[in-house]
Amino acid sequence: MKKFLLAIVALFGCTLSFARVGLGGAFSYSLSTYPHAMVSFSARTDESPWCVSFNSQLGKNTITLFLDDWFINERLAEHLDYFVLWGMSYGATFESCETVLAMGCRFGGGFDLFFMNRRIEIFGQSVWNPYFGAIKEDERYSPLFRPVNFPCTAGLRFWF
Repeated sequence: MKKFLLAIVALFGCTLSFARVGLGGAFSYSLSTYPHAMVSFSARTDESPWCVSFNSQLGKNTITLFLDDWFINERLAEHLDYFVLWGMSYGATFESCETVLAMGCRFGGGFDLFFMNRRIEIFGQSVWNPYFGAIKEDERYSPLFRPVNFPCTAGLRFWF
């Protein structure tokens, strides 16, 4: 875990002297043909429109990387912002009975609520995340396509 956190700090290390960095966690539930819950770690800077999230599906050996570009990020009120995003997802599942490799696109939006001089952020978002890939079950390979996948996320970030 220490190496993982060190890698995240190194990834954003070059922006630390120029930008504020937001680090936090979230809980997601995916409304899809195969509903599932996830926990995630996310990182953002106020100088870049990109948000990076590492998710893990609860109850399965699945990890997913989300890269989202918040191409619209505007203030609605003093402490409330909204955003619209597009992005990409890359995921892998490694279970004893199945292996899945998948990637997809993401389109969605959400809200940020800030407290304590914009140091604490509560956020919520919903996206459409269709994905495709390959699945290996019982030594058989088959294509995977899931057009119905809507992860809904709520979380908290601390800004440094």
